[in-house]
Amino acid sequence: MKKFKLIKNRRVVALSLAATVFTSMISGCSKKIESDEIEQTELVAITQYDEEKKEVDFVIGNISALFPKLSDETISNTSLILLLDYLAKEDENGKISADVISNFKNIIDSDNMINEFNAFLGTLENAMISEKRVIPISSYISNKLDNDKKILSIVENITSNIIKSSNSEQVVSEFAKIYDLFVEEKKMKIDGIEFEIRDLGYGFRAVAQAYARTSAYYSKNYITDEQYKKIDDRTNDQNNKAQLKTKLEVLSNQIFEQSEIDVISALNSKYSSVDRFLKERLNISLEIETEKNLINYANLKYLASDKVSTKDKRELLGKYEDFNINEVMLAIDTLFAYNYKNQENAMLFSDLLINDYAKTENGLIDVMALNFVQYNAIMLLNSTNINSTFDEIFNNPYFQNIYKYIIWKDVTYEYYDENNNSVKFNIPWQEISDGVHFIDDTIILYTLNKLPNFDYKNSYLNQAESNLNSTIQYIQNTINNECKKVDTGDFVKVK
Repeated sequence: MKKFKLIKNRRVVALSLAATVFTSMISGCSKKIESDEIEQTELVAITQYDEEKKEVDFVIGNISALFPKLSDETISNTSLILLLDYLAKEDENGKISADVISNFKNIIDSDNMINEFNAFLGTLENAMISEKRVIPISSYISNKLDNDKKILSIVENITSNIIKSSNSEQVVSEFAKIYDLFVEEKKMKIDGIEFEIRDLGYGFRAVAQAYARTSAYYSKNYITDEQYKKIDDRTNDQNNKAQLKTKLEVLSNQIFEQSEIDVISALNSKYSSVDRFLKERLNISLEIETEKNLINYANLKYLASDKVSTKDKRELLGKYEDFNINEVMLAIDTLFAYNYKNQENAMLFSDLLINDYAKTENGLIDVMALNFVQYNAIMLLNSTNINSTFDEIFNNPYFQNIYKYIIWKDVTYEYYDENNNSVKFNIPWQEISDGVHFIDDTIILYTLNKLPNFDYKNSYLNQAESNLNSTIQYIQNTINNECKKVDTGDFVKVK
């Protein structure tokens, strides 16, 4: 297998990006500024940015610790929505500016951000109901939002009292407060604070509604069906999310949407280099559209991120077609079969990633995941034959690594760096992009089909097919921005 160089010194990359952000903050000023004024301006800009970044990082870190299985994108977008009133304050005329939030997002996709926020809210509510406890978001948000913290904390305490109480009268009494706040929309004075739910920012209003629904769930034996329904209806009316969406769209219109890099040139260069490599080095000729789709799917997390403009994303990805999925799956099979037969001249699937993505933290995980599956799949086929028994296959360390990946376990990739030193890299399964999962799942399915028949083989195949189905669904949804079920059975699988 080919070796590759581990990307080190992430801090250099981070500092470079920070410098880029800072430059954009202080450039574009038409007024002539003396050198001492420039130094003062830079100091103020850095101090302000550091303060805002500190608050964003604080919330991101807390939500990540609370819900480690949420994606980075979900956590980041949720944090920005919760901090929206701090990052996009209204001026005296009621207008908001994207000057601050643009330091954290250069593209605001309101639909995507609301969807990610909904995923967070669903996770929060389900966790509280299943674990029978309140998860106090007020304890994990910025002190810059003191009013929201205080009001949210009161709603949390009421919910906690309902969950913990075995006294029906107390439950009814506490639920009456929830009902008055959310259904009757009354102004109340609790714990010395006079407030109504509309005093909360839109994001925190949505969080408070999750507590209200949890309260209703644990009060259902003591309240009427009509009360339960009214809480459910009122907290699911989506008005606050509509207001959030409107605010995000206002901010989006203020941001000149532009990809962080010339992503079209970067992808065109990758298309050309991969095509040359396949034809000149491997003597493999694929349809150029298939090659492009394969590379696009490998880089899909990057293309779907806010680092790439909607215009560039649409131009690169085009329309989703089942036919394209079929052709890419067959291309992956072809390339893997070549790699297996020509292991000294193998093509790393990780070379499909563009450099600007591969050098990021998420990109590095994808690089390792692709190399991990490719290596273990080839070594598994190397170390088994037509006479291998179930015990021999199941106890094979390469099969065990593939098996861990199939059942969504974190894995460790051990390899030798350019200095021939052994390196271990822990790969968190949840942080591998779905585009890379698509390639890995296709390789795994191909590999399992090439193994001799053994007990429970169909169970492993079924799980691998289910995993592949999920990744195809992701590709379709990402390209089309819509949800439509797909069936892996419709796609070609090499037996």
